[in-house]
Amino acid sequence: MRQIITDIVRASCLNFKEINNYEKSSQFIPIGLVDSFPNLNYFEKTSIYIWYIPNDIISLQKSEIERWTVDSPTGCHLFMSERDVHIDLKNILLKEHNILIWSSDDLALWLGNALISGIVSLSDEKIYLNINHSETKKNNDLNQILTLIPRIDINLWLKDNAYSDNMSNPMLLKCKLWEIKGDLINLNGDIDHKNWLIIEDPWCKLLYKLSDEKYLKNTPLLRALDPKNSDWKSKSHLLNSLPPLLDEKRQGQPKFSGALTRSMMLENWNFKKESAEIKSSSIYVPSWSLNTEGGVIIHGLTGQIITNQH
Repeated sequence: MRQIITDIVRASCLNFKEINNYEKSSQFIPIGLVDSFPNLNYFEKTSIYIWYIPNDIISLQKSEIERWTVDSPTGCHLFMSERDVHIDLKNILLKEHNILIWSSDDLALWLGNALISGIVSLSDEKIYLNINHSETKKNNDLNQILTLIPRIDINLWLKDNAYSDNMSNPMLLKCKLWEIKGDLINLNGDIDHKNWLIIEDPWCKLLYKLSDEKYLKNTPLLRALDPKNSDWKSKSHLLNSLPPLLDEKRQGQPKFSGALTRSMMLENWNFKKESAEIKSSSIYVPSWSLNTEGGVIIHGLTGQIITNQH
């Protein structure tokens, strides 16, 4: 059960870190640390430690939690328990210690939602994580593909946009990462050879530099959605769209107009699209799908609502 929970948490959360160096009680098994947990509005802070409590003949006792809090890691903690939870636990200040305990019923509901939402599936009594298999075949290793880190807090977004009652599931939107090798040239004919990494986001019809974004080197195992082929830019259209993004203004050489005065002029360095070399690979943008009629997807960088037409 621990491995199943670990796999689902890893698939459900865009920033997952395993905890391998924590040894304490065998009854409180660390799963990992996440930046946020879908549909969990209990904590004010976002980073959450996930713990698993295996089944036992006795219920989870108040004394166990009190002993654990003495030298527990600082932060928020979600316990997923297969054990029954003793009623006395309600009498200790779990909220004050940033602790939330899921009973076996809560855990079963969460596992069931993961199955219904398509994060996992069952076949021949085995559990499988659902990933973008076509992309895996083309790249052999899904972890080679970068995934951008979301800018929006999905829980705040749902609250601010009156979607708090809707269940959200993390997913990925496929974009293109363009590697561009080309030249900048100034009015004097000076040339500067440069390389750029540009993201083409067909969902929001945007082009922007990868250097401006934070990203994960390991892509989470989530459902990935491809745009329509007609939504991608052609190479010629892409090249024509790049100058506003790549052109630069640089400080030129000082010009003296007298013995004691000089002026510093800005020089225009323009992208020379005719000599550019370009190639593309995949990159993913985080998003969340909502269980609304017709299907709604929330873009993880812009917060834009995308109607799911796939």
